[in-house]
Amino acid sequence: MKKLITIIWARPQFIKHAPVDKIVKKYAQNIVIHTWQHFDGNMSEIFFKQLEIEKPDYNLSIHWWNHGGMTGKMMIEIEKIVLDQKPDFILVYGDTNSTLAGALVGAKLHIPIIHIESWLRSWDKKMPEEINRILTDHVSTYLLAPTKQAIENLKNEWITKWVFRVQDPMYLTVGHFVEKARKLDLLRKYWLERGWYYFLTLHRPSNVDDKEQLKSIINLLNSLDKKVLFPVHPRTQSRLESFDIKLWENIVAIQPTWYLETLYFMDNSDAVITDSGWLQKEAYILWKNIFTVRNTTEWIETVETWKNKLILDENGKLLHNTKEVIENYRWGEYKNFYAEGEKLEDLFGKILV
Repeated sequence: MKKLITIIWARPQFIKHAPVDKIVKKYAQNIVIHTWQHFDGNMSEIFFKQLEIEKPDYNLSIHWWNHGGMTGKMMIEIEKIVLDQKPDFILVYGDTNSTLAGALVGAKLHIPIIHIESWLRSWDKKMPEEINRILTDHVSTYLLAPTKQAIENLKNEWITKWVFRVQDPMYLTVGHFVEKARKLDLLRKYWLERGWYYFLTLHRPSNVDDKEQLKSIINLLNSLDKKVLFPVHPRTQSRLESFDIKLWENIVAIQPTWYLETLYFMDNSDAVITDSGWLQKEAYILWKNIFTVRNTTEWIETVETWKNKLILDENGKLLHNTKEVIENYRWGEYKNFYAEGEKLEDLFGKILV
């Protein structure tokens, strides 16, 4: 049996890893390295429990570094494990520092790299994720792309070998867990009604580290026609306190939510407001209107189908009519493009034999 090393780091990767791990183990030994961005043990453990993921084989506890230091430290530690385990493949997800670190280690040791969620582009190189995507794609061996647009991006970068259009792992995860999430009963706890609130996440440095930007976003949320349920990211909470920005009664601030709770609250909301990449996709899979607090997105299909509206202008500021846009936005047609493509099980059966 072949041996595979999989590298995970953050919440979106846990969600993608849940179905992929079960598929991969039918064909190969899967050794999982958790580089430990979510270094709070309870935080990772509850995700593993809710997503029915086995505990990782290695925990690297790498955090509190800048981008360069973090990526370099990850490479050092991942390389030690790779040299010891001698895998046949390295599998990485998405666009985090751990993704790039694992891909660079594999490339330098001439180990085939499988990149899940490849060829996404936001065309904004100020985002560290964009740099990670580009470099990872260019050193990977097998590129598993979730959308037609991702495949089209290949034409701009002259790589066409071993590229596959596959079903999106997040689509599989949402489909598997959404009915379980719907059995929760949490709305009454926050005096909310189904379809009568917005679900918000906000964490991106460009939005929360700038006092005036954060203040303008919170002022908008305070003025909306429906309540806003806001699981507050620790980074955002710190900035709200240091900038002395107040949340009015319209915003229901709660602790960060786990996976099932997040699905539940999104599913019951009127729309999702977020600056997260992965949450845009999950909201779309749940057929929700999305208002993205960015001026670019890697999920361009959601914009083209009128389900996702970018609410920052070219200068990164809120559109002048954002309130009207959110309160009166028209629904677009739902197209299930994340379910298209080759089944992951069929593809891994070919790659890992």
